Amino acid sequence: MENIVINIPITIDPPLTEERVVQSMIQGLEKLIRVGALKGDLDEILLDYEVDIPNGVSKVVLSPNSLYDASKLTTIGASQSSNILINTSEVDTSESVKEFSAAGINEKVRVNSLDPKIRFRNLIIDYSRYYTQMKPRLEADPERMKVLKNTFTHDIMNLILDLRPYITSGKMLNSMLGVSQVIPTAGKVSKELSGILKRAFKVEESSSQIPKTIYVSLKRVFNDFIDEITSQIFPGMEDILAEALVDTDLGMLDDYTEDFDLLDDIKEFSASSINERLRVSKMDKKLRFRYLIMDYKRYYAQKRKQLESKPEQMKMLRNMFLQDIMGIFTEILPYIEQGKQLNTLIGVSQVTPAVNKQARNLSLIYRRALKAEKSSGQIPKTVYQSLKKAYLDFVNALIPQVFPGMEEVLSGKSEEPVEETTKKNTNAESKNYSYTREGRIRLF
Repeated sequence: MENIVINIPITIDPPLTEERVVQSMIQGLEKLIRVGALKGDLDEILLDYEVDIPNGVSKVVLSPNSLYDASKLTTIGASQSSNILINTSEVDTSESVKEFSAAGINEKVRVNSLDPKIRFRNLIIDYSRYYTQMKPRLEADPERMKVLKNTFTHDIMNLILDLRPYITSGKMLNSMLGVSQVIPTAGKVSKELSGILKRAFKVEESSSQIPKTIYVSLKRVFNDFIDEITSQIFPGMEDILAEALVDTDLGMLDDYTEDFDLLDDIKEFSASSINERLRVSKMDKKLRFRYLIMDYKRYYAQKRKQLESKPEQMKMLRNMFLQDIMGIFTEILPYIEQGKQLNTLIGVSQVTPAVNKQARNLSLIYRRALKAEKSSGQIPKTVYQSLKKAYLDFVNALIPQVFPGMEEVLSGKSEEPVEETTKKNTNAESKNYSYTREGRIRLF
């Protein structure tokens, strides 16, 4: 059966802000349920919506069985539509599409448990060798090459965020990661990055927001740090991307130092793992979100008894999952800014209907934040706090769907709730310096 699409006229008085229009639309849908035009719980039947203020209408997509009495739609002046502007098509969920990737999550858990120096060195080793091995193919596919670079940058940022408490206390990236031992030319900029990160984290903890001047400096220094590293492990990449007219903010240096043989005995080159990550990153976002939920859900079910006796590993698994979710979010930022909903982009209601309401609210506030940042270069404190709350609501509703019983286990072990973990640990759950496709660091 096809989804139901109805048009609801915008009847509220100016000012016609998106927030007021959406609130009015929700009230109208609740009324349609009360009068018997629609049936079901609103959070379950509302799949998506699109607000068209210039034309004075909101287009709403509802689940197939939600329409009970079409004649009563006129109660609020609504009408059924066959002109579907929003793509709500289902994605293939068959088990034949790909195998359950427990092995991939197992590897991620193992790598995240490593000493930071070993983790950083292995990261450099893996990507450098992968690039050397696959360079002919990558040269023929510049878009895939760009995905490789951004995937590497995302991994570096996650590693840095894991070290947030130590950076805040004054520890240097070089001492924690051994940057100058692996990439000698990056030692100086890593010291500068440590200093600006410490300032940013401390200011954020005290005021919940990073001033624009520090934010701009942080973006510049982080990009310089990435430039320095990528010039060593991806020699020639920037020239290839430039010739192919692929947009990128990362520059390249001429010198190339190869010093990747010191820890060869620790683990095998994981080309297959990087290949899989690149394959997944090119998937349709709905498909990717669905696989992410399926994979973590099954991994947790398979390993739950072991994880219950290792709360630190369980906490790590949760944070890895949230970082993967954030990775998808950063890729759909331009579409959210245009007014698209999370449900449209990644199919939240099809995978986890219980978080539909939170996803809808997050989409709305996220768009406000992105627009404010675009116009003024900074997100206002009130909007930032609303965004943080909306994201925490989304996360706290999503986690029990994927990891049933996890929060109870963690709280029983005196673990911090998501909000406290956000402030004191990786900070990945509510706000994150994420490297987007345009090469920008985004504050979440």
